[in-house]
Amino acid sequence: MRQVHLCMLKRLLERARWAALQAYGYSVFKKPVGVLGRFTVVNPANVSIGKKCGINHDVFILGATRIDIGDFVVLSAGVMLMDTGLAVNEFAHSDFPRHVPGPIVIKDGAWLGAGVIVLPNV
Repeated sequence: MRQVHLCMLKRLLERARWAALQAYGYSVFKKPVGVLGRFTVVNPANVSIGKKCGINHDVFILGATRIDIGDFVVLSAGVMLMDTGLAVNEFAHSDFPRHVPGPIVIKDGAWLGAGVIVLPNV
């Protein structure tokens, strides 16, 4: 009998965790997003996301300039969308190279595999 109660409690906790993740996704993007783990968006106002998208564990989205994510896109675990980076040509000649921003566009139906890093102007 005790095992039955623990099993039910485990299911309830898992449902509550899932609901909290979905609520977090909605609070960031102001629309339903399939969330499977904690993720970070630094500037949500600069990020747009389409319908029926999924975000996995440890996704990082910078949003310094503009990031557009299409419909039916999956961001696998550890994906990073970094829309600014260091000016490579200044790196060797300056103690503090400037940051060079650029938009990122992820088209409809794209599936970014685990650990993918997308840099500016892609």
